[in-house]
Amino acid sequence: MPVPRAPIPALSSAASRTTAALADRLAEWSGGRVSPHLVHRTRPGTVLRLGPAQGEFTLPEDPLPARLLMVTAGSGITPVAGMLRTLARRGFSGPAPDVVLLHSAPGPEGFLFRAELAALAARSPWLSVHARYSRTAGRLVPEHMGVLCPDWYDRETWACGPDGLLDALERHWAAAGVGERLRVERFRLTPVRQWGSDASGGRVRFERSGVEADASASTPLLETGEAAGVAMPYGCRRGICFGCLVPLVDGRVRDLRTGELHGAPGELIQTCVNGAAGPLTLAL
Repeated sequence: MPVPRAPIPALSSAASRTTAALADRLAEWSGGRVSPHLVHRTRPGTVLRLGPAQGEFTLPEDPLPARLLMVTAGSGITPVAGMLRTLARRGFSGPAPDVVLLHSAPGPEGFLFRAELAALAARSPWLSVHARYSRTAGRLVPEHMGVLCPDWYDRETWACGPDGLLDALERHWAAAGVGERLRVERFRLTPVRQWGSDASGGRVRFERSGVEADASASTPLLETGEAAGVAMPYGCRRGICFGCLVPLVDGRVRDLRTGELHGAPGELIQTCVNGAAGPLTLAL
């Protein structure tokens, strides 16, 4: 699927662990380059290359928590639908967990997987599904938890949806002292930070290419190399796919998302999300 200079997208799959079928929900992101291509130009039968699954938004292996809460909105239902399918298929060696799903959508027609999840809840006494439709009842907010799921603070919780909802949930769970029980899946990545003048960059040497270039502290090494004419490997350009890995020969780098300094000879560096923290050499 050639989309020139576009990042490799990260997708949330609705597939379960026990089926070979893979299902994804794609929506156009205004201003993006990949999603409009997928939505409007990709024909049925097109072969798409997939990388290995990554992330921490997964169910634990046995034993499962006794009580689980899923909070979703919009297309954030996609990974949770896959989790619920997995639970339904794998069975339980002991008592089934008590699972509550709280989902927000504009209306019934916008509730993805609504019929499937309603049928699953009807035949699964361990699952309760509650929908809140924003056109008539307003958006789902953390203050609704006490009514919709009174014991929410005692449940291991998975949440996926818009940033506004997830930010509010994180504050609510933290204020209750149970922030460690909340796991979130966001649609967008942590942005690369712009580091101030107190953070120094350095001279970057590309060992095999024989090229050297000065790099600021806030410039990804990927961009430094490309600007210097080095053929840099890349993929998503956002820190997800690990297609930009390059071995570090010497020196230190700074993770532009967190500010963490790291670097050991031979360490594989994600050049799209790491900048120079002094002079360094890359095996490229």
